[in-house]
Amino acid sequence: MKENMERFKMLLSNNEMSRVSVSADEGFYVDLHGMSCQQASRFLRNLIALVKTACEMTVIHGYNHGQALKDLVRKGGLSTRVVRTESVDWNPGMTKLMIA
Repeated sequence: MKENMERFKMLLSNNEMSRVSVSADEGFYVDLHGMSCQQASRFLRNLIALVKTACEMTVIHGYNHGQALKDLVRKGGLSTRVVRTESVDWNPGMTKLMIA
């Protein structure tokens, strides 16, 4: 995980880095609040490309202000490395991506 964060710091802006947090046992958390679909798609594709190992990425997309970001994350097409998506039962504004 630490090596992934170092790679992120080299390639992502400070604003983008502020949207990523890492948990040793739970993988990455990525916050898409306030992003357009185009920005979120580019950001997620870049993160997935930068991750070199299999991991879990929890994406916080929200749910009160429309479905566009949720649909972007859950309907696939971000990367062939995303092997599974899961809803988070206790929070409809989050989706887990399993990255191979």
